[in-house]
Amino acid sequence: MYKKFSVWLAGFGLMFAFLTACTTLPAPPKQLPPQKLRETLASRHIQNFTLSGALAIRTANDAGSLRWSWQQTGKKYVLNFYAALGAGAFRITGSPAGVLLEDANGKKQWAKDPETLLRQQTGWQVPLTRLFDCVRGIPVHDGQWHVVYQHVTNANGIELPDQLLFSSQEANGITVRVIIKRWSFGNR
Repeated sequence: MYKKFSVWLAGFGLMFAFLTACTTLPAPPKQLPPQKLRETLASRHIQNFTLSGALAIRTANDAGSLRWSWQQTGKKYVLNFYAALGAGAFRITGSPAGVLLEDANGKKQWAKDPETLLRQQTGWQVPLTRLFDCVRGIPVHDGQWHVVYQHVTNANGIELPDQLLFSSQEANGITVRVIIKRWSFGNR
């Protein structure tokens, strides 16, 4: 069962490599000045939201991009990831009890946190847990990951990041660019 998923995932990775080899990403903008990154009372209290956008992941040996969406309701969340041209999709559903990954064929895998699950399935070390604060504009102090807030947008009267860049030398030089194209909010 895991071998088939690994074969699917390898194909998924090759499709990413092929597609991204034909694409160049624009140079990242300079980091925003600190006054643009102020923590607002409103952003700290956002607990229910939906966002969608794209992720670009680059390692020393690979690069890829995905469309993604995130629905957060309190401490529960659902992350959906979609490859280009229908090459594959998977969903991560999480709560304080743990995390479940389900692929497009209905195969499921459980882990204690989303980073472990994504690393087991893709080999990518991505700081998914830290995103909860970072997408709300709340700085995260972490020795392993460096976060650059590249751009903010006004989402329903709240300044929130819409472009972030995560990088880590400890995680084999991986960089993750997060693009948020759409925000919507439930009860704050």
